Amino acid sequence: MDEVISVFRSKTLRLHTTRSWDFLGLTLSSSSSTSTAGTPLQLAYGEDIIVGIFDTGIWPESDSFREEPRMRPIPSTWKGRCVKGEMFEPAKACNRKLIGARYYLRGFEEEYGPLNTSGNPEYRSARDFLGHGTHTASTAVGSIVKNNASFFGLAQGTARGGAPRARLAVYKVCWGKDYDGKCSEADILAGFDDALHDRVHVISASFGSKPPLLPLFVSEAAIGSFHAMQLGVTVVFSAGNEGPDPSQVTNVAPWGICVAASSVDRMFPTRITLDNKLSVMGESFIITPIKGKLADATTYFVNGVCRPENWIQSKFAVGRVILCFSSIGPYEIDEAEAAAKKANASALIFVEAMTRQVAVDIIPSVHVNLEQGTKIKHYLAQSPTIVADGSMKASDPLDFGAGHIDPIKAMDPGLVYDMKTSDYILFLCNIGYTEDQISQIVLCPSGTDTSCPQVLQSNVNLNYPSITFSNLQSTVTIKRSVRNVGKNKNVIYFCTISEPDGVEVVIWPRVLIFSWFKVESTYFVTLKPKKESQGRYDFGEIVWSDGLHKGFQTPHNEYNQQFKRSVTGPIRIHIDRKNQKEHPLAQLVFATWNCGPIGEAR
Repeated sequence: MDEVISVFRSKTLRLHTTRSWDFLGLTLSSSSSTSTAGTPLQLAYGEDIIVGIFDTGIWPESDSFREEPRMRPIPSTWKGRCVKGEMFEPAKACNRKLIGARYYLRGFEEEYGPLNTSGNPEYRSARDFLGHGTHTASTAVGSIVKNNASFFGLAQGTARGGAPRARLAVYKVCWGKDYDGKCSEADILAGFDDALHDRVHVISASFGSKPPLLPLFVSEAAIGSFHAMQLGVTVVFSAGNEGPDPSQVTNVAPWGICVAASSVDRMFPTRITLDNKLSVMGESFIITPIKGKLADATTYFVNGVCRPENWIQSKFAVGRVILCFSSIGPYEIDEAEAAAKKANASALIFVEAMTRQVAVDIIPSVHVNLEQGTKIKHYLAQSPTIVADGSMKASDPLDFGAGHIDPIKAMDPGLVYDMKTSDYILFLCNIGYTEDQISQIVLCPSGTDTSCPQVLQSNVNLNYPSITFSNLQSTVTIKRSVRNVGKNKNVIYFCTISEPDGVEVVIWPRVLIFSWFKVESTYFVTLKPKKESQGRYDFGEIVWSDGLHKGFQTPHNEYNQQFKRSVTGPIRIHIDRKNQKEHPLAQLVFATWNCGPIGEAR
């Protein structure tokens, strides 16, 4: 068949899941002061940007999706639909805010059989049952809900998305199965086709597969986002919930933006009192007192590992509060909560080295740090206990990536690193992909040249806002190019360098001069080892500054519409001096991809 260029088995992916925007500096303040008034671009609050959310659907009655006052008509460029379905009437559900809603079931039903809307209370429509899609949509583009938003009285205040005046288009590609989100790749690819036809500007996708990663040409996320990149649509993926061990990020294609969760400057303190003798402080969303007998995880789970599959059957923890250490396993909070729920526990005390995030609980749960958890353990056992150590170390760029985004700086990045389709094709060639495999990734009607050069190169010259070099043994020179997109076209940028330990860094030229007639410039980075390797990763950075635009911890912002990545921050240098070999390509699998007309109505 001419319209089919490859075939691969559809896999099932898992879901990943408001003070956040204020914490990042994107405030709603009406103050006239320079620091808080905001630029015109900031004060537009994403007006008329169309954001497509790939998730579990939407609860349209939420205040987060009502029309903002004086909202303009739907942009004429919009080609999407609001599809009727179970408990979802387009005339009532959609408006100038929620301008589109579609749902995709074929892949899910091929895998799990017909959707059961009685025994498994889902909706055969874009309506959200699990709540995950409603949550992510409101976080991204939710309208302003003033003063009366809270979680059962906690964190009361104004709730809103990062772009409250943006338009929302919903693509329900994930479905509730046994109260867990299941996302069929076949449905996701259909959603990408429609979203690109509908003319969304940004796609947000909070799902992924478990490591290890498969080749990019059999990844729906990689294929769909590559098509989006070719059409100038930004795709933002979640990093996943598999950490904190290395190599656990689930969406790694360089043409998408991958974001991870972080802590914020807010706490939800909860006091734990044991027999009115010992009191420790943790964090939780518990709003009513809970009483129960404290129990160690070893009583109910094999080796004390709080995972559902480790539950010792017939041992129920009714009336018990189970103490679980994340370092024994290790495992994450969602696994421990599911395990405690399976054992019929009343509540959970979850101990981790550093409380990173308080989750909305499926069972009452309190997060405590290692020190507090050890106190509870000692009190319970009245004897010393061994707690796995080594998890606390200083963070490095491998831990925090590009750092927290600064939305204000991202609106005016100054310099950007251009990336074109041909750059990504060369990247794929250099990691060993064949022309046939690359052809399975690119958008079919584009006529893109997918041929590879006869002599393959290293990817160190990929024009990315970071530099990573493996096994540095001799002097190397690396090339980078930048474009000035700042308001000031006649500008000079100066460079400062923070060298990795044991590596001499030379930049040429040290000054970049831009004008109306010269908007692009190239510089070269020479890395020279000065001493014998200590068998570790070393880090440095290069900061280009014109006095206004300079190094902030956000080197991976997207400059939309023109396939560019900004440099609102330092370009990082990662030197692997461990003499490690590159990872081999993942085992190839038989795969499929339907390349029919984009945006075929469903």
